[in-house]
Amino acid sequence: MTPPSTAPAAAAHAVLVLDFDGTVCVGDGPVRAYAQATAEQLAAPRARVLLEALDAYLAGETPHSSYGDGYALVADLGGRFLSAEQNHAAYQLSRQWLAEHPGEIWAPEGLASMLDGMAGSVRRVLVTNSPRESSEAVLDALQLSARLDRVIGSAAKPAGFAPILASLQGQLPAQACLSVGDFWVNDIEPALRLGWCTAWLNPLRLDPRPADLTGPDLASIRDALVEWSISPRTFASRYGEGS
Repeated sequence: MTPPSTAPAAAAHAVLVLDFDGTVCVGDGPVRAYAQATAEQLAAPRARVLLEALDAYLAGETPHSSYGDGYALVADLGGRFLSAEQNHAAYQLSRQWLAEHPGEIWAPEGLASMLDGMAGSVRRVLVTNSPRESSEAVLDALQLSARLDRVIGSAAKPAGFAPILASLQGQLPAQACLSVGDFWVNDIEPALRLGWCTAWLNPLRLDPRPADLTGPDLASIRDALVEWSISPRTFASRYGEGS
């Protein structure tokens, strides 16, 4: 990962940080690929439990408060029986799947036009735990690469996220910085601790943990994100956590 710049883009009055998988890249294929690669290294009974649990989770039959996302479920039910190297290899296979199956994933409705509308005034940054190279290949396929000002890969969220956010913020006020993601521990909590605005994609809204803005998907909160890009202060007063 190259160190993030502390200087905002010229004329940009705000910075938008987007998560990758589950936020700008939608579809169950990648996490299923991770689960399958993990299951192939397990004894048959454990593999079956893992795959059935993921099916139930993705079908909305498991409360989302149980796990931050499907990857956390796989890591808990399967990865705990593997070495760190085996688990990492399974995850890398899911990144390979992403790059090889661009037709089975998609960008949320309205994302491209929203990013276009923010060009020049908002610094648009994608931060992901995936390797930057594989993420950029997917972003190319989704026609999003040119709509982002920067891609930061191998971010080591959650522990590595706060330093990245602080560096991206630079001299901007915290309310002019917004983090969007679907995994509260990784994408939302570190931003809240820095006083940033937050938008949490929480599909079934069963998890009560705080965020300034919560919706089932990015399309459902698009208008509020546009409002933030125009006037972060208005957004903070209307949606601010605890307001």
